[in-house]
Amino acid sequence: MNTIMDRVKRYITPTTLIAIIVIAGIGDRIAQYLYNRSFWLDEAYLAASFLSGGYSDIWPLQYSQIAPAAFVLITKFLVMTFGFSEYVFRFFPLVCGCAALLLFIPLSRSLLER
Repeated sequence: MNTIMDRVKRYITPTTLIAIIVIAGIGDRIAQYLYNRSFWLDEAYLAASFLSGGYSDIWPLQYSQIAPAAFVLITKFLVMTFGFSEYVFRFFPLVCGCAALLLFIPLSRSLLER
């Protein structure tokens, strides 16, 4: 006798479930990015550090902000290349967030197969 759960298990495999979660996560991140909300206070303080001159003017960050060096350098490069905007400032975190979701795939497969 086929129950509803048997039908669900037949169509929603672990791979399908992982794909749904990753696609929804990436879609949500892109939707939030495109919404272009205003900076939070801590983002505004950090963003103020990127408005001044070149790479040598970054450190120390203004307003006692702390951020990973790679993030600061990559974001500064993007700001110097494309100009300053919320989109440019949040582009690298968007890429990293989507990459983290894609890296979630092999991890979740190994955990779901156990």
